Amino acid sequence: MGTNKSGDIDLLINNPEKKGIAGQFEILFPGVGYNKVYDLYLRMEEDVLAKNPDKVFIWIGVNDVGHYSSGTGTDACKFKKFYEAII
Repeated sequence: MGTNKSGDIDLLINNPEKKGIAGQFEILFPGVGYNKVYDLYLRMEEDVLAKNPDKVFIWIGVNDVGHYSSGTGTDACKFKKFYEAII
């Protein structure tokens, strides 16, 4: 999971310092817990694009799939459409 120690986010935060490149760039995490692809689509302009980033990495889908068995997940065709719109 991304938020666990030694997870993806922890590695992104700590590796620049270990490699001696800390301070050369800024890493922002506009993610919101329990959001799905539709939520990100609605927040994309304000939370991401308005900050004029040079690069964007999209980690989305765990909640869309993980909540599927409980009936609150995202159908594959809807996920694909929103994901493609975000990209």
